[in-house]
Amino acid sequence: MRKIKAVLSVSLLVLAVSGCENIGQLRYLSNVSLDPNGDPAQPAVLAEFEGDAAVNSADEWRDRRASVLREAFQRDLYGYFPDDSEVVVGDVQLIDDDAYEGLATIELVPLTIRTRFGEGEWVERTIRLVLAKPKAATTPSPVILKMDFCPFNETFRHDGLPNGEIEVILPERTGNSNVSCAITGFSPLDRLASYALGRYHVSPPIEEMIARGYAFAAINVLEYVVDSSDFGRKQLELLSRGHDGNAAWGAIAAWASQFSRAIDYLDTDEDLDTNRTAIYGHSRYGKAALVAGAFDDRIDAVIAHQSGRGGAALTRSVVGEPIVEMTATYPDWFSKAYTKRAKDSPELPFDQHQLIALLAPRPVLLGHARRDKWSDPNGAFRAAQGADLVYGLFDSEGLTAERLNEFDPDADIAFWIRPGTHGEVKEDWPAFLEFLDAHF
Repeated sequence: MRKIKAVLSVSLLVLAVSGCENIGQLRYLSNVSLDPNGDPAQPAVLAEFEGDAAVNSADEWRDRRASVLREAFQRDLYGYFPDDSEVVVGDVQLIDDDAYEGLATIELVPLTIRTRFGEGEWVERTIRLVLAKPKAATTPSPVILKMDFCPFNETFRHDGLPNGEIEVILPERTGNSNVSCAITGFSPLDRLASYALGRYHVSPPIEEMIARGYAFAAINVLEYVVDSSDFGRKQLELLSRGHDGNAAWGAIAAWASQFSRAIDYLDTDEDLDTNRTAIYGHSRYGKAALVAGAFDDRIDAVIAHQSGRGGAALTRSVVGEPIVEMTATYPDWFSKAYTKRAKDSPELPFDQHQLIALLAPRPVLLGHARRDKWSDPNGAFRAAQGADLVYGLFDSEGLTAERLNEFDPDADIAFWIRPGTHGEVKEDWPAFLEFLDAHF
């Protein structure tokens, strides 16, 4: 193999403004209305769908409709997950037995993810999970699993953890050999950009989580599928060998699977409560968190912050990032079939309220900011309204809010909006933890 160096960096200006996809966001900085407006989510969530009769009960939703929707989302948007997935756990390394002034231990866990499409060969990729656990816990702790691109030493503020340089194996453009790329996932520019998103994006308040009884785990997307339309697409092709390339998973589905493979390990840790596992993602990783929750029933709560189009926001909404621009800028996020189709007709037979409904009756928090029209808070609120009927089937308190600023942490569909733009700021995490406290 030969080695090359690549630095994945993002535009500081764009991220400082709103953290999304391109400079066109500048026209979306005015405050969004706190009153929902626009057409209701379509199609009606309980109506007949693709030959499946109308749904009238929780059993019918769980036994019939959920599988029909999961098939549709894979077929037409996210691409298909592997037929087989498993994880092999490496040697757990104790990084610190007295972290955060004696409140927690920190462990690093290598996880080799093995996937296979059909009867093809298994493909392996090793990632790392870092886990902080409260030392004072006398019973298994609930756990918050976060996904982003920040190096572990930055996220946990601990020098004993790895920095942002990782090795990525890619198929060579020609021939049968591989290229081994050392990817620096957190260049100086990335570090500045991430702090522009809010320091809580880089370093969430782990001490507060530990003090409240939560364990906190983190995985890095760069270790599985690089967040890049060039490198990322090549990795996806490698990970989905043996599958029709047009229908194979895009990056969002691969990241969603990465959440699930991390949970494979977390569910084996006796210090953790397998019935109180929450996942968190911001922006594009918020999209992945929603998809993970929709496809993995072991996930007990989802926090998707500013997930936008392809996440919580309705595709049929006329506000926010156009799906055509998103698929042009990030063709690796969705299946190749949808990226090609979106140029002519981005509308699909379903919409994102049906993705949220696949979480029912588990709690979900949809976070937003008033000057982040790019991620379309209004479209996400109407998607929550559209999903609410399914929560009702389960006798669950779904969306209680009637306006975007009526935050109810006890609701099973909680909607959070604050002043400001795209990112994670001081106000966000207290709301997230209040929501988890209410449900866990």
